[in-house]
Amino acid sequence: MDDWTNYSVFLSAKAVQVCCERERLAKPNGGSGGPDFFTSWKLLWGEVQGWYRERPVEMHSIIRHPIGEFESGLTNAFPQILFSTAVGMCGNQFYHMAALQLLQSKPRSIKLPAGSQSTIWHALQICGIALSNEQHGCWDLALLASVLRAGSLMSHEGQQREITLYLGRMQQSTGWKIQTALDDLQKTWAASNTV
Repeated sequence: MDDWTNYSVFLSAKAVQVCCERERLAKPNGGSGGPDFFTSWKLLWGEVQGWYRERPVEMHSIIRHPIGEFESGLTNAFPQILFSTAVGMCGNQFYHMAALQLLQSKPRSIKLPAGSQSTIWHALQICGIALSNEQHGCWDLALLASVLRAGSLMSHEGQQREITLYLGRMQQSTGWKIQTALDDLQKTWAASNTV
């Protein structure tokens, strides 16, 4: 299963590379005889979706509750998505991050099949996975970066509060100095609320 997680990390890194090279790849033949951005994006999207479809059952979530209210009357601002293994959690986290990155830079001319998930759906999954699986062994800088990126898309006050509390717990437990990142996230939320 480690290979599947490593592969999802690789796909997420490829998504960053393709998105960062968008300007160069926008030129015919990628500016250097290679594939253009449209082709690179489409191939990588297929590879990322292939990872999700073909991942072993051990990498699937064992419990999944949608956003909403539980029988107990408690509400959750994010889906609750639990995994039985850390590699399952990390692999799926990186999958959603790769998909989010690609969707945020999707060429307008590419039409995805009906039923494809949105950037917000992937962002909700990233935050839901992180908040549902608070194993300290899974806390790393990649997880932090994915929560910060996905969290920046959250507009609901309850979601913003949950992310702030989660990142505060992470900071307190790890000793990481992430207050500047938290401040930047709150500025992003404040700016999006004034639009």
